[in-house]
Order: sequence, then C-alpha cells, then structure tokens
Amino acid sequence: MVASSAYGMDYARGGMVICCFVYLLFALLVYLVGTEKIIALFPPIVSGSISILVGLSLASYAIELASSCWVLAILAFFIAGGINIFGSRQLQSFSIIISLVVSFFAALILSSLGLLDVIDFADTNAAAWFGIPKFVLPKFSLNAALIILPYTLCGIVDHVGDVVVAGIICKKDYTTDPGVHRTLLGDGLAAMISSFFGGPPNATYSENIGLLALTNNYETLPLRIAAVIAIFMGLIPKISALIGAIPSAIIGGISIMLFGSISAMGIRQFSDNKVNFDSSANVIIVAAMLIIGLGGAKVSFSALGQDFMLEGIGLATVVGVLLNAAFKFGKIGLKNVNRRVHDEQYT
Repeated sequence: MVASSAYGMDYARGGMVICCFVYLLFALLVYLVGTEKIIALFPPIVSGSISILVGLSLASYAIELASSCWVLAILAFFIAGGINIFGSRQLQSFSIIISLVVSFFAALILSSLGLLDVIDFADTNAAAWFGIPKFVLPKFSLNAALIILPYTLCGIVDHVGDVVVAGIICKKDYTTDPGVHRTLLGDGLAAMISSFFGGPPNATYSENIGLLALTNNYETLPLRIAAVIAIFMGLIPKISALIGAIPSAIIGGISIMLFGSISAMGIRQFSDNKVNFDSSANVIIVAAMLIIGLGGAKVSFSALGQDFMLEGIGLATVVGVLLNAAFKFGKIGLKNVNRRVHDEQYT
C-alpha cells in the first residue's frame, strides 16, 4: 500500500518481484545452514505463541464481518461446528462449504421474506460469463523494493511459523519433508510469477491452518483440485461475483471458528510438548510475544535512505526468538559458572 501510493502499483509490483529474491536467498541459506538449526529457533514455546497470535490477531476482522448480521453469523458458526462435532470424518471435510451453502440459502429465504436485507445480486447480474484476467508487466524501482523489503522479512518469519504449525496439526514434520528450504523456494517463486504478471504476491495463508484443524483433511490432492477449479472460476466473472454476494456475516461466523482454531492449536502445542509454565522464562516469553504482537508495538528504523517498521506478529516472533536464545544461553552460562565453582571447591 505504501509503495503503491508513493510510486504507483506497477512499481509496487516490481518491488515485490525484486523482494521475492529474498525468499530465494533465505531458501538457500536454510539449505546451507541446515533446517534443524533454523527450526531450533522456533521451539514449542515460540511456535505455540505464534499460533495463538495468528488467530487472535485476526479476531477483530472476524467480529467485524460477523457483526453485520449476527443471525447469519451464528447460524454459519453452529452449522460448521455441529458437523465437526457430530459428523463423520468424511462429512467434516466438507463442513465449511456445507455451512456456506446452507447459510447462504437461509439468507436468501430470509431476504425474500423481507426479514433481512443482506444480499445484492447487482454485481452478479452485471458480470460477464467469460473474461480473461488483465495481465500487466511490472516496472522496477529500488526505492519501491526497499519499502516492501521489511514486510517480505515478516512474511518469511510467518512462513516458517505456518509450516511448523501445519506440521504439528497434521502430525508430520514438514520442516524436513519437503523441507523449509523447498517451501520458501516455492513461496518465493509463486509470489514472483504472480507479481510479474499483475497479480498479488502469494504467501502462506494462516487462515488455512484453521481449515486443517477443522476439516481434518490433510491430503494434498484436494488442494490441487481446488487450485484447478479456482483457475477456471477466475475465467468466469459471474461465478466470482456470485461468491462475492455471499453475506460477509456468514464468512465472519465461519472465521470465528477458523481463527479461534488456529489459537487453539497453539495451546495444543504447549500441551503436547509438555511446556513447563512453572518456568519463569517460558512465562516471560509467552507474555512478551502476546502483548507485543497484539498491543500494537512497533519498531521503526532507517537504512539506505528508507524508513522501515517492524510490528505485529513479525516483531513478536523476533522478540520470542531472541528471548528464548538469551534465556537458553544464560542457563548454559550459569551451569558452566556453577560447575567451575564446584570444581574449584573440591580441588
């Protein structure tokens, strides 16, 4: 947003393309240094806090959507929740889409009865049945790229956190198979290609972590099928407009569950890994990350003639990693001191 306001959207997309090389460099760095050393920076006390933060940071957005019509939001929430609690494993995989469809038809009925006014088909009626997305090549400016760079670094941190959390939910170590270096490489290349042809940059999408937790569907084949369907739907503007006609309250009701599930997974990480909260160090790490991540803390600095700012989950993650490292090395140093004192006493 800042880059596009200062230099125009074409230069902002060019800046995104340039910054995507940072993803590739980080992928190479992880490969050379070793995944285990990078992941060691994200122990359960840090990765669990990141999960909690991701969910809670989206909470206000979910409530904003739901508050446009609480009747529909509550209906969507209970349909999805009921299916996930009482439905079969196969049915749980479709809980979100079932909730969307049923709630949408309920909104149509209530609107036809004059009880609600939340659906507008004006854009749907005006949309064409077939259309080609507009492809626009980027323009390049180093200054625009420097504005975007801090957000790219935050995206990389979020990426690692999302991969760790997804692996915990799916009970599979994605940090080694396929490996963080490969996921970073794929993320960077996808964002680069999208930005180069006029689209938005791609990134790991934390909301999908909640979908994993709710649907219990961890297979990659449905994702590939969904990607193909999404491409074809992109060629049919009328369908896109119809999806846009879904009342935001329905999305909000489902989002409450999705975003809350992400935070719940963070608590689960603490439990599964038996994180010791009798440890003052662990309490301090969680406390600092939550307050900094949700409290609006910002760190601004200047470099290369540009102003940079680190905030939100990115800043909280950096603080958590640094605190964990400081406490860890502090304990090691204290043990060494105690050992030397003990040796001196008995020599």
